Amino acid sequence: MSRGKLSAVWPAAPFGTPLVGKDFDGVVDEALAALPLKHQRVARLVDFGGLSQAEAAGLLGVSEGTVVSRLRRACRRRRTRLAAAGLVPG
Repeated sequence: MSRGKLSAVWPAAPFGTPLVGKDFDGVVDEALAALPLKHQRVARLVDFGGLSQAEAAGLLGVSEGTVVSRLRRACRRRRTRLAAAGLVPG
């Protein structure tokens, strides 16, 4: 999505304005906790822990394709919850 289209959907906040509300961390934590455990593990390792998909696959004993699939599902589910809370564009 181009910057112009994105700003029409999700306008930039004025400089110095917090981009998230006080409940942001709690909503993100709840969205992560609502995931099935296999998706939580992958999200924690890759999205929050900074591991590569290959590293996460090795740690979890699954293929890299499985990690990619679980990340996609986890991302979709988190986005749905965050959109419902008004924290990301729906």
